[in-house]
Amino acid sequence: MDGLSLVTAHLLRPATGADEPFLQAVLAGTMEQELAFLPAAFASSIVASRRLQQAWRMRAKHYGHESLIVLDGQGERAGHLVVDQTDDAIHLLWLALLPEAQGRGLGSAVLLGVQDRAAAAGVPAIAHGEIDGAAAMLLVRHGFWVDPAADRRPVWRPALAAA
Repeated sequence: MDGLSLVTAHLLRPATGADEPFLQAVLAGTMEQELAFLPAAFASSIVASRRLQQAWRMRAKHYGHESLIVLDGQGERAGHLVVDQTDDAIHLLWLALLPEAQGRGLGSAVLLGVQDRAAAAGVPAIAHGEIDGAAAMLLVRHGFWVDPAADRRPVWRPALAAA
């Protein structure tokens, strides 16, 4: 969590192995629409599948990232943030909130912390993964734009924000 702004330092803590069931619940919440047409037991098995867990661990091994639990104002777990800081960028690999935690400003607070960290390092923040709907609107509200030079990923640049 080094380098996170005071805005978000109290909203985050490192994820641990004990958070695995919670992380699966966050993932299931993000997949709710896709899984809605499946029987509940089958949908749960998809989320908890070993293949999914292996993919998640491979991502953790591949990236030297920080996996952080997003906490709400009462200290309860509300979501998951995965970031990776390199010499040339802050990579926003994953930001997901439980459905009941959405629309309360937590995503904005966390995203502002990522932007503060990028600004302090003098590097852009680059969002990765599938970005649509509410996530896309959140990024646009915070000054991210699709950059053809960054493989069409949403990017926020400190210099542009200051202009």
